[in-house]
Amino acid sequence: MAQEAVVSELDKHYTNHLSEVNTTKTVTTTDDVRNEQGALIMPEGMALDKTAAEKILQHTLEKSLDLVVAIKNKLDGRQLLKTILDSVHADKACLAVHNSIIIEEELKEQCINYNAYPLLVQKMTVMSLRLPVEFLAATTAAYVGLAIAIKMKLSEDSKKTIFLAGLAQNIGFLYLSPELVNKRYDHTEEELKVLQQHPILGSRILSGIPRMPEGVIKVVLEHHERLDGSGYPRGLQGQQLTIESQMIAFVDAMFTVYRTRLIKLGYSIGEMAAVMRVNTSSHFQGVYESAIKMLRDAELPDDRKVADVDIPGLIQQLIAENSYFYNRFKIAQPLLKVLPRDSSYQYINVAYAMFDRIFKAASNNGLATLEYRTWLESVLQSESMEDAMEIERAALMHAEFSQHLNELDQMMVKVVDNHGYMGKELLASIKDWTVQNNALKEAVSS
Repeated sequence: MAQEAVVSELDKHYTNHLSEVNTTKTVTTTDDVRNEQGALIMPEGMALDKTAAEKILQHTLEKSLDLVVAIKNKLDGRQLLKTILDSVHADKACLAVHNSIIIEEELKEQCINYNAYPLLVQKMTVMSLRLPVEFLAATTAAYVGLAIAIKMKLSEDSKKTIFLAGLAQNIGFLYLSPELVNKRYDHTEEELKVLQQHPILGSRILSGIPRMPEGVIKVVLEHHERLDGSGYPRGLQGQQLTIESQMIAFVDAMFTVYRTRLIKLGYSIGEMAAVMRVNTSSHFQGVYESAIKMLRDAELPDDRKVADVDIPGLIQQLIAENSYFYNRFKIAQPLLKVLPRDSSYQYINVAYAMFDRIFKAASNNGLATLEYRTWLESVLQSESMEDAMEIERAALMHAEFSQHLNELDQMMVKVVDNHGYMGKELLASIKDWTVQNNALKEAVSS
């Protein structure tokens, strides 16, 4: 009964989405809608308005509703191609990247192939109207994922998998409360758990689509996993993941940063390279390298946004953050001496892997070193704007690195909450680290 209630709630959200779509595009039944006993609820050829939706939701259906409805003027392959290309041409930097790669014919081919999956076309049509942010993320992942796959010279099957999975990655959101999906900040722990079910829901939906490749289903399920095991829904690591799933994971993560941070600051897509430099160990190295090469090949111009007069203040902020990063690593050393590398505790293993990933990011970019601080101080003293763009890029790297540290802190809370029965020495070391860590946070924020 509990499972039936859950399924009914999921169906409710998608049914309501369809009735809302009917206010702008005609949604009609293509067959009689019957309950599980075979009784007629709604005849073929009727519009799915709100009244009809309310009636349908009072019953358990003989067939899933998405199998017996059609949307007029659906988002077919031709419209999908136009939507993607319109988005590319609307942004000068995106267009420059687009023109630097040979993608258009392959993109057309993938959009034609998309037509072979009518149920996916239906879901994407609904998403484009009801969840536009998630739709934009999906089309971006499909397009950029395909572009990187071309750069990496992946097989035709891999390119097809990446494009379809990029499109389908967010369809699970259609079966969750739209109020929750559209809530962008301040989620409760329970709300986050619900939202993190969308890869599972999406993969289940795809499993019901005839001839949908298994690789696409797998990528949608894994598109929020990370190499260090800190992702969801299954916490997979390393070689458990495929190149295709890590491709979409990388693009989706980078698009989120671009949409929520860089656009607000006015930066173009070209400045995503600075953010990517902090994520070299989050996903497969080859994906990162190909993405960076794609941006460099476009030869995008510098995109300064900070006024000259504000550069000194920004440098002082970076110097303060450098000290914070340095001290964060200093207080982590005693903990890492007692934190087991391969334990029987899942969250401890993930935390160790996250420490390793973050240390590598800091080491590769010098963010926590005294040499980096010396460079910042020299630029400040010179009062020259010659390195102003590099200062701005450093600020973008700092913001991304701080986000990684916040994720580590959240994981350490999970370690204590879920493995409180660990050894006394280890628990004491974690608590000591937490006290020092919180003191550093308070100091840097004051």
